[in-house]
Amino acid sequence: MSRVHHIELRCEIDPQRESIHGEMSDRQGKSLPFSGWTEFATRLMTLARDDSETDQKQEEK
Repeated sequence: MSRVHHIELRCEIDPQRESIHGEMSDRQGKSLPFSGWTEFATRLMTLARDDSETDQKQEEK
């Protein structure tokens, strides 16, 4: 069963340059900075995947 994953996001978007930068973190304390839309998406997927793997390990116990 899919669970909801909570990710805290802090970012700045510059409409003049069409860029984004900031930092996101999960409830386990893992924090990842990002700069640009591609890095934003990559970091988001990393945190979601890591959180999903943690959930699976806890269900196996």
